[in-house]
Amino acid sequence: MKAGAYIALALALALTRANSGWSIEIGGELFVDLDAATFTTGDAAWTNAGTYENLEAFGAPMSGFVETTPVVWLDGQFDAFAGFASAPDGLTGLGPTTTIEAWVFNPFIESEESIVAWGDRGGPDGSNMSFNYGTNTDYGAVGHWGDDYDVGWNGTPEANVWHHLAYTFDGNTARVYLDGQLNNEKDMPGLETFEDSPIAVGAQWQQGGGALEASR
Repeated sequence: MKAGAYIALALALALTRANSGWSIEIGGELFVDLDAATFTTGDAAWTNAGTYENLEAFGAPMSGFVETTPVVWLDGQFDAFAGFASAPDGLTGLGPTTTIEAWVFNPFIESEESIVAWGDRGGPDGSNMSFNYGTNTDYGAVGHWGDDYDVGWNGTPEANVWHHLAYTFDGNTARVYLDGQLNNEKDMPGLETFEDSPIAVGAQWQQGGGALEASR
């Protein structure tokens, strides 16, 4: 994400759809559950309350507040969080049923700003999983790589305002939700997410999961 972008969340990655406010109702296994209040500037990792591992800090993510709400701030160039283990089974391979939810406050929105990602940015088509908060009409919401697999927001969520953003994939159709309302959807049979990269927050993987993408 770009300078001045904030992530403040319950961030849920689940095998089936979960509904999230400031609490999370779990409809499947909860792999990642991050709370901005649990991270402090200088911490080596962000504690994950889900079944996946803690996420190591890269760069210099900062904790803070937007009014009274705890946030984690990423600079959009060097800051990110990532695990070391590959994303769990169920989030990768052919037709992975997935739910992502995040509370996001973004003062200035660029073309493609990654909230959470795994897979492989760069192809083949359908191999990436990046949930985004960007302005690009083709992949500003979801980057699966390739025109048949990418999704844009149907009207970019307003900047400088808290939004609850969500993504679901049921094995055939990808859907994105803005503040509880369906915003866009696309059928994408054959989606097959690359299996060997970890889960990252604020960046995407490329080179077969070997490098965090510098363009956030």
